[in-house]
Amino acid sequence: MLESNVYVGLPRYTLMRMGVGVYRGQSTKVLVKPGWPARGLVLFQTERVGGLAIPARTRHIDATSPSLHLAHGSSTVAGAEILLAAVYMGNNWELEAHLTGDEVPALDGSALPWVDALKRASLYRSGRSPKQVVVRKRVALEGPSWSAVVEPADSPSLTVSIDVDRPGVGEQEVTVPLEQAALIKELAPARIFGFHLFEPPVTDEENAFPFEDEDEEEKRRIVVDDRGEILRVSLRRSLVFDHEGRVENEDGSRFDNEPVRYKAAGLLGYLALLGAPIVARVVCRNVPPSA
Repeated sequence: MLESNVYVGLPRYTLMRMGVGVYRGQSTKVLVKPGWPARGLVLFQTERVGGLAIPARTRHIDATSPSLHLAHGSSTVAGAEILLAAVYMGNNWELEAHLTGDEVPALDGSALPWVDALKRASLYRSGRSPKQVVVRKRVALEGPSWSAVVEPADSPSLTVSIDVDRPGVGEQEVTVPLEQAALIKELAPARIFGFHLFEPPVTDEENAFPFEDEDEEEKRRIVVDDRGEILRVSLRRSLVFDHEGRVENEDGSRFDNEPVRYKAAGLLGYLALLGAPIVARVVCRNVPPSA
């Protein structure tokens, strides 16, 4: 069994994480080490024969629901947004991530273990990035119930709001400066969140709930995210609400508005696909379920 939140002693400038993905329930090892200059973050699937490297760029987005999928040829990696958020927070844009599977492990459900590991492996860079994406013109996008705006700003910031029609969440909003220290303090600890179902959803999928790595209590816990997608999670790697909106985790929530902070961290992962910190005011209202 692969335990989440494990740091394995390796040579300096190298880190390893092991854990289970939240959507596919796959056990995966991830080895992160320095990459080539100017190539940005590149992902590799070490057990896929003939698989292509996947540069973490917008052109390699394969899907955004239920999580961010990146693909290149036959290679694909799911659940990449929180790892990418940690890369943004760690301010190191020249890394290689080698995965034994095709889904990034959840660890404790947040970006914080990844950021901490980058620091311990000396892969964390503080200060101003030598390369930046400076927005010179306002760009606006709009959907049936959501909107997103990116516009020039002297003080870069990220504002995210959500409206989740489930007890315990509802309407939430957060604004965070796009500064390294603020992002790590305000967003990194926020965990993926879900809702405990007392009756399993109807599904024809065989072995739809493979919780082999959990105890009997966790095997009976069916959790869905805000889209209704099944999560392969436990209370060790997620924030879980019951049917009345109460937090089931013994240690409670890390923030009063932890769900929207997790969504903001996920959006930061999407911004990391630009390959450098963005200098802009980014506002996303009523984050669409696919984000």
